[in-house]
Amino acid sequence: VASKRGWKGMVLIRPGIMIQKSTDIQSVLLKICILVILTIWNVNGTAIKQTLVINHAPVSISPNLPSFTGIVYNSSYIPPILRLHPGDDLHLLFLNQLSNSTTNLHLHGMRISPLKPSDDVFIPITPASSFLYSFHIPLFQPSGLYWFHAHFHPFVERQVFSGLSGAIIVEGLLDPWPYLYQGLKDGGVEERVVLLKDVQLNDKGEIPFDNNSIHSNRSTHRTMNGKVFSEWKAVSDQLLFMRFANIGADIYYNLTFSFISPNPNYSNPNPNYRYENFSDSSSDQIEENNEDKQYLTLYGIAKDGNIRTRLVESSFVLLAPGSRFEFFLRAPKTPGTIINITTEHYSTGPAGDTYPKVLLGQILITPNPNPNPNPYYPIPKTNFPQVRDLRKYPIATKRIITLSENYPKSKSIPQEFYINGKLYNKSRDDVKSKIGTVERWRIENQSAEQHVFHIHQTGFQ
Repeated sequence: VASKRGWKGMVLIRPGIMIQKSTDIQSVLLKICILVILTIWNVNGTAIKQTLVINHAPVSISPNLPSFTGIVYNSSYIPPILRLHPGDDLHLLFLNQLSNSTTNLHLHGMRISPLKPSDDVFIPITPASSFLYSFHIPLFQPSGLYWFHAHFHPFVERQVFSGLSGAIIVEGLLDPWPYLYQGLKDGGVEERVVLLKDVQLNDKGEIPFDNNSIHSNRSTHRTMNGKVFSEWKAVSDQLLFMRFANIGADIYYNLTFSFISPNPNYSNPNPNYRYENFSDSSSDQIEENNEDKQYLTLYGIAKDGNIRTRLVESSFVLLAPGSRFEFFLRAPKTPGTIINITTEHYSTGPAGDTYPKVLLGQILITPNPNPNPNPYYPIPKTNFPQVRDLRKYPIATKRIITLSENYPKSKSIPQEFYINGKLYNKSRDDVKSKIGTVERWRIENQSAEQHVFHIHQTGFQ
């Protein structure tokens, strides 16, 4: 840990500690280890100061669509990525410049304190007021892709829907494979962070004002990094380190990466050319079918901020709201190849939503401009970290968590969602667990649609 953070020298046992002669060498070594761990633990990382201003600002997601007014951070629909390291302290000044809405902030997936002034989702930051957050990123924080968003009920859906979400990267995910950092420097490896959001607009070109006017099954505009259609270039045979996050409020993305080999005489690719017919004047852009299409393999190394214990190969990835996926993609060798990034047709169940197939963007493969080609960087297949298997530990408590909902037949009756038959109540503690124990939870979905399951401040297997 010390070497990862750049700390130099040796960790010394504090003066004044005397170790008596003992026949129990294990006891002596244990005491030394505890002292070393405590010394490292008390070394602070970097103090980072950031400011988030919450305001209304014009947002443009396509040249073929009128701009709309969003609720955003620092006047940007896609705010800058917060890049942190384990051990850092993030001091974040939160300024609510909205005139009529209370809000706050949640760092989704982070193993940080839920107490004020840290990740307390019950802090009300009222209009025209501010709050200074202080987040300590612990040394045991897993590296990977996370996100931050508004979390003050009952305004969460509309505020996230309007733009209040962004990405966090805790550095160090590639540490098991140091050669990849060299690849990022010389261009043999390219990192791409892709943030998925969608937005619904009413007949006036405005975001619906209240949650009852937002319906996740209605026509919507899907975006990658804030644009309805995104295009970028990649070098032939390059290793692409892809970091995708669904930071929207409601929509699922069922992603595939496909391509059709170009004409062998293809040269001087036009960067404005799109292989598929496409028009973003409509909210649902349907990709043309083509039987000659080939699907690229996705080599997954992390999901929702948890590094895998082995390389996981797949041809698609399903990203529910809040989900993240980090993977490698090998760019095709033939220049002129165009990779289509598509979200496929998907249904969340009889009582859920159905999403059409939509072409989100394309990657154009270009020749390597370097006369001395970069080294070939292989996809890592070994040296994945191992984790504790919690099934082998004593189980302190077994719980059943049921998810259910009502199905109102009248618009005058609100739709309600229940956990163990109860509506959410912030004044009630539903589960009390003892620190340091292992519990086994059985999650039962009794509804007729899929639901996302997530716990603040901790993970699970």
